[in-house]
Amino acid sequence: LGETEAAPTFPEGTDNEDGILTIESKISGESSDETTGELGFRESKDPYQLHNRYIVSTIKSGFFLIDQQAAHERILYEKYLQTLDSQQALSQGQLFAQTIELPPADTLLLTDMLPELNLLGFDIEPFGQNAFVINGLPVEIAGKQNEAEIIDQLIGQYRTNLDLKLDTKESIARAMARSAAVKRGSKLEVAEMQLIINQLFACENPMNSPGGRS
Repeated sequence: LGETEAAPTFPEGTDNEDGILTIESKISGESSDETTGELGFRESKDPYQLHNRYIVSTIKSGFFLIDQQAAHERILYEKYLQTLDSQQALSQGQLFAQTIELPPADTLLLTDMLPELNLLGFDIEPFGQNAFVINGLPVEIAGKQNEAEIIDQLIGQYRTNLDLKLDTKESIARAMARSAAVKRGSKLEVAEMQLIINQLFACENPMNSPGGRS
């Protein structure tokens, strides 16, 4: 930032674990209708990270402070809903297929999830009692986590979403977004931050996380 602009501080008591927080500072007397474009982003100012958790983007009237994980979850959630409707996901095959065994209760949940998961780029097949073989993963998450950990996270999120009485498609889109999103604490390059900002404000509902908090 320039010498006349101070980095924003995160207000006490406004920590949001599941939302996209925006605040506006008073560094400029310019009105919002003088901003460049709908949101007034300064193209000459690169976004930067705060505590490897928030993306700070400068606008003419102040700052946008964006929770990077919640923002990425919103982006992926809408993408996965569109993918489930279009059935056009890309899968990356595993060099070695991974076999996993699950408790009976988790076996039932994963069986319910399989049609939608395979539409999202998974390639999972039942393999005997309480066992499944993972032949491929969605391109976005392939190679980033252990296959068993990914499935365990998805089942856990899916179970929570069922408790919220969400339909199957929405439950799986939420679970996938939570699993694949960039995490709080992850260091991002400027290009990655800018991509998140651009994709976020192209979303239908950019100010809310998939969990509904703003």
